Amino acid sequence: MYTAAIELNDQNAIYFSNRANVYYHLEKYDEAIKDCERALCVDPTFTKAVFRQGLSSYELVQSVES
Repeated sequence: MYTAAIELNDQNAIYFSNRANVYYHLEKYDEAIKDCERALCVDPTFTKAVFRQGLSSYELVQSVES
């Protein structure tokens, strides 16, 4: 549903950040990082997107090192 919300309003950083959280839990870390980057383009002060980007980046590195 976040994708549908983004199609209606792609200037809402919360939608991108929330979809990034879904991607994170699905272990789709690349997609999560991209959505965090888009959220931060919309609102550079949105700290939750920064946090989720960091979590996703960490997990991506861990999966490569394993």
